[in-house]
Amino acid sequence: MSEPSEKRVISIEELERMSPAERAAAIDASIVHDWSAVRPEFRAEIDATARRLGDEHRSRA
Repeated sequence: MSEPSEKRVISIEELERMSPAERAAAIDASIVHDWSAVRPEFRAEIDATARRLGDEHRSRA
C-alpha cells in the first residue's frame, strides 16, 4: 500500500467530471484501512489530537 503522501490528489474539477460511481470509487481508494500504512509522524499527530480531545471532554464532564 502506498504512503498517503504518494497518492495522487484529485482536483475538484476532476471530481466534477466523474460519475457518482467514479467519485465513490476514488474516495474508497483513498481510505487507509491499516494503521501500519500510516506514516508514524502522522499517526503520532492523530494520537496526540485524540488524547487532547479526550482530556478536554473529560474536563467538561
